[in-house]
Amino acid sequence: MAQGEAGRSTKRMKIRTLISLGGVIVLTLAGLVVVKVNSVLIDRHGSRMTQTASNARGIYMLMFPAEMDAFTAGAPSVYPTTNWSSSTDYFNAASNTIFADVAPSFFSAPGIPYSAAWPLTTSNNAWCLNASFTNSEEAHPDTPLLFTRNLRFRTNDAGTVHPYLVDIPPFGKKGCVVVGFGGLTRKLLKQDLHLAVPSTPPEHLSLILTP
Repeated sequence: MAQGEAGRSTKRMKIRTLISLGGVIVLTLAGLVVVKVNSVLIDRHGSRMTQTASNARGIYMLMFPAEMDAFTAGAPSVYPTTNWSSSTDYFNAASNTIFADVAPSFFSAPGIPYSAAWPLTTSNNAWCLNASFTNSEEAHPDTPLLFTRNLRFRTNDAGTVHPYLVDIPPFGKKGCVVVGFGGLTRKLLKQDLHLAVPSTPPEHLSLILTP
């Protein structure tokens, strides 16, 4: 009897051990699945930001040579100023000049439907523009010129500019894309948002053209 009880006890211990190991294996696999899913989501999000940043860089590379030509000729800046009521109006006005070689779909982004033909509409435009300067040479190279419309700026009582994100496309409160007057293009996640306005005084963001 004693040997029989001992045998049954050993079997029960083995069963409990196998069940415990099985639970650990299941939890481990579940953890790996969650990590894998999260990695895929992050990769997808990063890929969308990369494409949007590429488009932003392309927009800048169309604007900058035109600005240099205007400067050389002693003509007014081609960058946006107080003459425009929105970034959409600016892009449409330049659709036959600066942006003559691109389709309006170039100005969309994830979550913002593209337009197949000009004129561009507010609902198809992902971008805000900084129209605070009559002379682009006055702007610091890192001052934002072009940025996704989910990025906003506010100034505290001490006169310090703070960027923040709103929960709208293309990236909500997860991140944004910013191009400075000097051409540096940044993909910024929420935790890196302070890099959007390094040492930018409030007057350099006094007029923002939204879509």
